[in-house]
Amino acid sequence: MDANNVYVTPSSFEAPATITPSIQRGVTAASNGFTVNVDAGTYDGQVVIDNKNITLKGAGATTILRPSSPSSIPSLYTYPSGVFPGWVGTVMASTVLVKNTTAVTLKDFKVDGVNVTSLPAGAGRLAGILLGESGGVIDNVTVTTIKTTGYANRSYGIDISAVSGAHTVEVKNSAISDWARNGIQVMGGSLTANIHNNTLVGPGTIGTDNVPNGILIMHGVGGNATANIIHELHYSTSASRGAGILCTIR
Repeated sequence: MDANNVYVTPSSFEAPATITPSIQRGVTAASNGFTVNVDAGTYDGQVVIDNKNITLKGAGATTILRPSSPSSIPSLYTYPSGVFPGWVGTVMASTVLVKNTTAVTLKDFKVDGVNVTSLPAGAGRLAGILLGESGGVIDNVTVTTIKTTGYANRSYGIDISAVSGAHTVEVKNSAISDWARNGIQVMGGSLTANIHNNTLVGPGTIGTDNVPNGILIMHGVGGNATANIIHELHYSTSASRGAGILCTIR
């Protein structure tokens, strides 16, 4: 570790301190304003950033966060009072969990949920990246295969919500693919979201448990969604239809 930087490689966290690769150890070691630099490689486990304004930076899509099983995602997030009615108390699991921050940056890495084929213990839904009551930037991140077997459970590529204190989030230059419910979901009256220049490729044809949407903007969010490419959102029955961008006022 040098001034304002922490380094993680596939064989160690800041060699020679440990031979166990751990992005979380790097995040734990970082203070506000630090950058956690993650080398190319595949990393098991979950990353939790709690009340820290840091940058998590990979080497591009060759830096892969791939939990080995649902049990590799132990830390959960519960939607607080003030979110969409009926969702209060819903428990979320995610590979990357950011909470209670004002200025986190996530950039240049890939989240791959291929091994998380069922919900982790205690969770009701699943996300690749989740920001709760947090602000910041998501830039050049790939999120893929965020689903349980048969698309049976609601899952989101990126899930962002804020209902307590103003937060601003920018999601840009990212690629999200293969989810059950929403590629990018933003929610809450305390959140301003700027979603632009992303590519969202849905799961193709699925049903009947979930209807895939590209971007969902709901329950009081301010901001905009521009210059996004969205496709392959199909549903196997005529009862419901997927949407590229869906806005709700409830």
